[in-house]
Amino acid sequence: MTIADRRNKILFLPVIRGNYPAALTQAMKTVMREMAANLEVDGIFPADDLYTEGVIRTDDDVRAYAGVWTRNLAEIQGLVVFCGDFMRERAVQDSVRLLPQDVPVFLIVNNDDPNDMRDGKVGDSLCGSLSVHHNVRMLGRRIVGSCRID
Repeated sequence: MTIADRRNKILFLPVIRGNYPAALTQAMKTVMREMAANLEVDGIFPADDLYTEGVIRTDDDVRAYAGVWTRNLAEIQGLVVFCGDFMRERAVQDSVRLLPQDVPVFLIVNNDDPNDMRDGKVGDSLCGSLSVHHNVRMLGRRIVGSCRID
């Protein structure tokens, strides 16, 4: 049996940056957990009572969460990054570096409020998603799929 045959887990990485409210990312985490259960996906999620309010916000959060999911490294078949607002690009980049090269990366971000995107201004979520795409590409990887949700 090859390592790829044993992969059966999806790593979920809910990231948020700075002082942005964690509630939106926490709500997305709840929805993602429900979707994973409905699809019978064996998901790895950060514990709700750990890290920064159950989401990945600081370098310490990234290291602590990696200490949990890297124990399942040979079983991870995909990474789903999600964020409700502007995200910590380096948290994604540091996590992707630890994964095998053939693990696909997916990105899910919340739609920005159209009222915030006028006069040439882009929303925080869009800006963060563009940065994450670029950072992952700098590692020689690519995001195989991305979507925006309300």
